[in-house]
Amino acid sequence: MRHWILRTGILLMLAVAGASLRAAAPELLKFVPAGTEYLVSVNLERLREVPGLRAALESNEDVASRLAEFENTYNLKLEDCRQLLFVGGGKRLRGMLVETGVPEAELEASLAPLAGNRYSAATAGERKIHYVTADRSVPEDRIKLALCYLDADSVLATEEPYLAHFLEGLKTDSAIRLAAVEAPAGNPVIWGFLNVRSLTAGNKRKASLFQVFFRDLRRVVWEIASGGEHGGALTLSATGTCRNEQSAALLNASLPGYLAMAANLLFAAEPALGGQVVNSLKSRVDGKKVYAELKLSEELTSSIGRYLKREAERRMMPPDPVPADQRNR
Repeated sequence: MRHWILRTGILLMLAVAGASLRAAAPELLKFVPAGTEYLVSVNLERLREVPGLRAALESNEDVASRLAEFENTYNLKLEDCRQLLFVGGGKRLRGMLVETGVPEAELEASLAPLAGNRYSAATAGERKIHYVTADRSVPEDRIKLALCYLDADSVLATEEPYLAHFLEGLKTDSAIRLAAVEAPAGNPVIWGFLNVRSLTAGNKRKASLFQVFFRDLRRVVWEIASGGEHGGALTLSATGTCRNEQSAALLNASLPGYLAMAANLLFAAEPALGGQVVNSLKSRVDGKKVYAELKLSEELTSSIGRYLKREAERRMMPPDPVPADQRNR
């Protein structure tokens, strides 16, 4: 399974990472199912207050094509969505929660012309499920998506194989479900949550590097904000909760080394740039919590962007040569 919803969400999240506005806590959290291991939240309503946002998104061909695909698949314009919350856990839990002002009857009417081709409807208990097949040129990519209104303003969008598991997770008492996740205060425009303890559980005999480095880390909440005269500076803040005070102190002392290892891999062709990123880290420990902040200036952010673009172009495979026309030889 290609997890198209998650890939689209991550791309949108990265594309709009230049804002630092705040709003009330997202209503969508009440629909986070049991078994959730990670969340990514994007507050589109506040992002629209950023001047020139849509033009900036559409200037990137890849992002523009994903936006067009999103709107074509769901018959929902991004402007109709106030909040996106991407949810995942294990191998069977995948979904996107959408807060929108579009009534279900209106969405159904917009999908009706696709009936018999890309659209069909069914019921699951008291809920109506709207099935939409993604319009793709490659048959293998024509995944079947399920849209389901959870209340008048909240829609679940997921791939068909994940629908039943997601809805089953909502049957657990809401207080229990909410206690298992954590959100930053004030609902930043872009934030995320990781249940590290759950993600690192599994085969003890074949522990991954992630399991080795973060075995005493329990959960992480992170957020992205921007600043600077032109909004080009970025700040990534994260709060990690550890098993005890000793493990928190050890993690805090190890963070620069972990970041240096990652920077050496990512910026192998330009080590000095990786060094600047490492030097931008500040962290402190308070009891069982570690607070880390990575402040990237406008100049450094621009340098990273140019470097990543150069590396992407360098790694891009050239097109196959076109054979010469034998008749002109």
